[in-house]
Amino acid sequence: MRRMGMILPAGRMPPPHPRAAGNPGWVTVSSTATLANLINSWSQAKSWLSYSAKPATPLPLPWVHTSPTGSLPGVFLTGSDILLEVGTATTVSGSTNPIGPAFWWALVRYYWAFAHTGNGHLRVSSAASSLRYHHRQALSETLGIGVGLLLVKRELQHAMPGAVIDFVDAESALSNNWKPRLSRRNRLMPDYFVELANGALLVVECKGASSNRGPEPLARGCRQLQSVTYRGSSPPGYLVNTTSHAVGISCQLFDPVGGEEWWTPAERGARQGLAFSANEEGYSLRDIGSFRAELNDLARSSLLRWSGAEARARDLLPERVRKATDWVGPGVDREVTSFPLEVASTKELKTRSRSGTGTSGSFAAFSKTIAAC
Repeated sequence: MRRMGMILPAGRMPPPHPRAAGNPGWVTVSSTATLANLINSWSQAKSWLSYSAKPATPLPLPWVHTSPTGSLPGVFLTGSDILLEVGTATTVSGSTNPIGPAFWWALVRYYWAFAHTGNGHLRVSSAASSLRYHHRQALSETLGIGVGLLLVKRELQHAMPGAVIDFVDAESALSNNWKPRLSRRNRLMPDYFVELANGALLVVECKGASSNRGPEPLARGCRQLQSVTYRGSSPPGYLVNTTSHAVGISCQLFDPVGGEEWWTPAERGARQGLAFSANEEGYSLRDIGSFRAELNDLARSSLLRWSGAEARARDLLPERVRKATDWVGPGVDREVTSFPLEVASTKELKTRSRSGTGTSGSFAAFSKTIAAC
């Protein structure tokens, strides 16, 4: 038996940027019948207006809370989580190891774009507000993706506690024949797909802007959700609109499903337990889903800590990792911390899912397996 170490940034280093991105701020979230009716009845001379559309349907949003300051209902989000969600969703699947830096690009580019209002609302910073033309549009669309995916993830995980929710870029999926019998109806396309543990497929469309553009973008979004078919019918989906400006960030979330029952409770393996075990040939992954999710949690923890979100970063670490690292507190300067993972010799490794299928080979092959998880 050998001990394998994984290196994580640690220690209390001076933050390389303002800490606003790491601190939670209030983001208002709504889903009203009034706006849904405006979306469904919107009509102007647009080439895409003739395409079929899913009707926008308000959501009850039981996970949305009343503001502690008495403002509109919403949730607390951090800029770090928003941008990390963007980086993860826009990184091509299998192109990089999940603990690598490829999906950090959005946080590295826009960590400075957040600030807080006097009553704790998350907003774009003065520097971000000063952007013009395509630079401001790019930021707004980036925030629209990140906030939208986080809210959809919260909605799904409220319905399916413990489920692992991963987003797949729709353009890439359709271009590479990701799923048999998944095809386009017309020239429109949604932003992302979500495949659930029960085999159901959902579509997601995220809109982002720096000002209120009325119901037109959402009317188009309803048609983008209807623009694909899977196994002969249109899959259900979510439509999210995010407006980000100097006074706050607000979102509208709609469920163009029409009340269909598409979900069933999903389970994920023990989050705090080892997702792999040693055997005579090397070791086996007992639960590939849990192992993959744990790697993503470690990467998120590292990046959130870098952005100043110490508490959020610590919460994401498995208990054994927190104990092994003896979590470095404020004032301690340590460049790196390694934590041990008990695994067998790396000369022969074998991975398998719970069904018993998998691949075997060298440690290099296992590294490729991790990247593909």
